[in-house]
Amino acid sequence: MSDVSSSSPLRSLGSRLIGLLGLNRSILLASGPRFFGMVLGPIGSIIIVYTLSTAQQGMFYVFMSMLGLRSFFELGATACIGQMTPHHLSEDGKTPSAEMVSIAQRWMATVALIFGLFSLALGFLYLTWCGYRDPWTHILWIAAVIPTALSGIQEGRLQLMYGAGQVDEVSRIRWWVMIFQYVVQWGLLLVGAGLLSFSCAALAVVIIQEWRLRKGQSWLFGASSRTDTGLRAQLRSEMGSLVKRSSIVYLAGFFVLNIQQPILFRFAGAEASARFGFTLMIINSLLGTASLWGMTAFPHFARSVAEGRVDEGFQKFRATWFRAVFVASLALIAAVCAVEILRMVPRFHDRLMPLLAMLPLGIAVWIQTVGNCATYWPRAFKQEPYVPTAVTQMLITPLVAWLAVIWYGPDAISWANLISWIAGGMTMFFITRAFLPGRPLAVKFQPKHAD
Repeated sequence: MSDVSSSSPLRSLGSRLIGLLGLNRSILLASGPRFFGMVLGPIGSIIIVYTLSTAQQGMFYVFMSMLGLRSFFELGATACIGQMTPHHLSEDGKTPSAEMVSIAQRWMATVALIFGLFSLALGFLYLTWCGYRDPWTHILWIAAVIPTALSGIQEGRLQLMYGAGQVDEVSRIRWWVMIFQYVVQWGLLLVGAGLLSFSCAALAVVIIQEWRLRKGQSWLFGASSRTDTGLRAQLRSEMGSLVKRSSIVYLAGFFVLNIQQPILFRFAGAEASARFGFTLMIINSLLGTASLWGMTAFPHFARSVAEGRVDEGFQKFRATWFRAVFVASLALIAAVCAVEILRMVPRFHDRLMPLLAMLPLGIAVWIQTVGNCATYWPRAFKQEPYVPTAVTQMLITPLVAWLAVIWYGPDAISWANLISWIAGGMTMFFITRAFLPGRPLAVKFQPKHAD
C-alpha cells in the first residue's frame, strides 16, 4: 500500500513535467541520433587514433573538410523541400504530390551531379598540388565523393517524407542509419581497411537506405511519369525563388558562425580561440536540443496553414515555441553547470572561458535558439523573410567581434556575440510579428485556395 501511495506523487509529477515540456514520441525519436552521436563520436575518435597513422588521420580530416562543400551547393535546398511539401500533398493527404516529388528529386540529383564533378576536379587538383600524385590517393578521393553526392539525393527524399508529416519514420531511418554506419566503419577500421573504411561505410549506408526507401516509400520512385507539366513548371519556379532567398540566409549564417574564430585566433592567439570554441561547443550541444520541438512540429502547423486553418496552426506553433523557450532556458542553466563542473577537472580548466565571459555567450546562444524556433512560423507560409536578419548580422558581427577583441581582450568576444544576436533577435521579432494571424504578411501569403 505504501509503495502505491509513494509512487503516485512521483508518477503525477512526471506526467506534469512531460505535459509541460510537451514531450512526445516524435521528440524522443528525433533526439536519439543527436544523443547517441554525442556518445559514439568520442569512441570513434579513439578508434581512429589507434587504427590510422598520423598521415592517414590528417588525410581523413582534409577529405571531410572538402566534402563539407556539399552544403554550399545545396544552399538550403533540402530545408526548402521540407517547407514546400506540406503545401503540395496528394489527394490522400499522406504523401507529397507527384509533381513535388519529381521537382525535389530532380533538383537534388542536379545538385549531386554538379557537386560530384566539381569535388572530383577540385580534389584531384588539390592533392596533386600537395604532392599526392599516386593513383591510390585519388581512388580514395573518388570513393569518398560518390557516396557523399548520393546521400544528398537521399536527404531530399527524407525531406519529402518529413514535410508530408512522416517525422517519426524519418527519425527512425536516421537513427538506424547512424548506428549501422558506425558499426560498419569501426569494424573496417579494426580489420585494417584504413581510409577506405569511411567510404565503404558511407556507400553501404546509401545502398541500405535506398533499399529501405524503395521497400517502404514506393511513392518516391516513378513519379515523373505521371506529373502535370504546367504544375511542375510552377513548382520549379517557386522552388528556385525560395532557394535563392534561403541561400542568402544560409551563407550569411555560415559566415557569422565561422568568421569569429579567425578574428580571435589572429588577435588573441590559439589558446583564446580554443577556450571560445570549446565553451561554445558545450553551450550549443545542450541548447540545440530545444530546436527539436520546432523541428518535429513544423510539418503539422505548416499543413494547417496550407489548408487555410491559420488560427489553428498558430495555436500549435505558439504552444511549441513556448515549450522550446522553456527547454532552452533549462538547457542554458545546464550548460552553465556543465562548464563549471568541467572547470574542476585539471585538464579542462584552461580550455574554458571564465564564468562572467561565458554568461553573455550563453544568453546569445539562447536568443539564437528561441529566435530560430520562431522562424518556423513564417516558413510555414512557404516564405523565407529573414534576409534582413542575415544581412544585419553579417555586417555587425565581424566589426563588433574585431573591435571587442582589440579593445577589451579575448573574453569580450562573448559580448560581441550578444550584441550581434540582440540585433538579429530584434529583426526576427518584427518579421515574425508581421506573420501573426490577421497581420499584413499573413494575409498576403495565405494560400489562395484557403479562402
